[in-house]
Amino acid sequence: MDKNKDRNKNFTLPPINRYSSRKEWEDACWHKILKSTNLLKLLVTSYERRHLVRRAAVMDGIHSGKRYRQI
Repeated sequence: MDKNKDRNKNFTLPPINRYSSRKEWEDACWHKILKSTNLLKLLVTSYERRHLVRRAAVMDGIHSGKRYRQI
């Protein structure tokens, strides 16, 4: 567990003044968070993770041509 703490100590978000808009900064931060699986595990609860997986499953069903009731 100490290794995870050390890994996450090195995580820093980019300074907001490097970006022309807050939206650009948020996108850059989100991209960096997604790259760090350990940090993502710390930030997302099991409840949120379950809902993300369900959303992805619904999207997969829609893209594969399934109807609402089939999903």
